[in-house]
Amino acid sequence: MSKVGKVFAVAVVTAACVVAVAYVGYDVMVRAMKMAPAQTTASQYAAAAAGTPLKVVVRIDKKDGPDLVAGHLMTSISETEYRATPQTVRARIEPAVRFIMGSMSDLKRGEIAQFDGTRDSEGVLHVRRIVVLSSYVHEVAS
Repeated sequence: MSKVGKVFAVAVVTAACVVAVAYVGYDVMVRAMKMAPAQTTASQYAAAAAGTPLKVVVRIDKKDGPDLVAGHLMTSISETEYRATPQTVRARIEPAVRFIMGSMSDLKRGEIAQFDGTRDSEGVLHVRRIVVLSSYVHEVAS
């Protein structure tokens, strides 16, 4: 291989590495922005009208079938500490739900997750995006 060919090959490999690092960095940044914790309060949730998009942090208390969960709305005390409110949340996990972190098997009693969805006229949150937070946050007793 000629000297020009070697320089060209090194340049192509270097450019490919730069593009790969930039892509991974961008993907991590987008995921981190989507994981910003919800700050919806119990009063905001209770007052939300049908069709309102909401982001809520919920401690799952029970699972009613494969796609229905119920739990208590959590309020942030600090970055890693949450306290349960009296406000309950009923949520339907949509078939096209996207998990940012975690999976459907993580949605069980006691787990804490952020739900991103739209509330219907019966007060059910139709969830389209989920971030399971249990590995990163914990509940503080009232």
